[in-house]
Amino acid sequence: TDRGELRRALKEYDVAARLRPDTVLPLVNAAMAHARLGETGPAAAKLQRALSLQPDDAAANFNLGLLLAEQGMAPEAEAALRKALESDPDLAGAAFNLGVLLAKDRLPEALRFLRRACALRPGNGKYVYTLAFYLDRSGGATEACRLLQEAVERNRANADIYLLLGEIYLKQGRDRAARRAFERARVLQGR
Repeated sequence: TDRGELRRALKEYDVAARLRPDTVLPLVNAAMAHARLGETGPAAAKLQRALSLQPDDAAANFNLGLLLAEQGMAPEAEAALRKALESDPDLAGAAFNLGVLLAKDRLPEALRFLRRACALRPGNGKYVYTLAFYLDRSGGATEACRLLQEAVERNRANADIYLLLGEIYLKQGRDRAARRAFERARVLQGR
């Protein structure tokens, strides 16, 4: 089972951490295994230990940010994600998750991070959808529509992208285009 493999992996990571107490990678990997097992306490402890060795480690800060966000600790998650992005400016996942985290109450700043994530990983449908979603909700339907249409033209669109595009078309009174988008979403969902 997957759980058994994760337990074995944890033992290997612990051995690696004992053999190389100066490196963070085994600690980060062990934290991720704990997180996949639903063991958030041990996961956080491993990440904190990794950060005590290398406070600027992007992977440790990124994963700690995700873990804290899942626990509803938004300010702490924000700080960890910002630190991860500071350490690795090309870490699209940190930019994306920071954007999502900030979207509730700081939408302009959230949009900057979401745009950054899309610029770093333009082929990531989840990133494109999320940026377009928040653009549409903030009055930027034209830009959202353009982003979604580009994803369609580049064959990078998933069902969610077509659904959002259909919703925007409906609001714009483009019923025929909306029907085509919804039909394409239905086809993709049937796969």
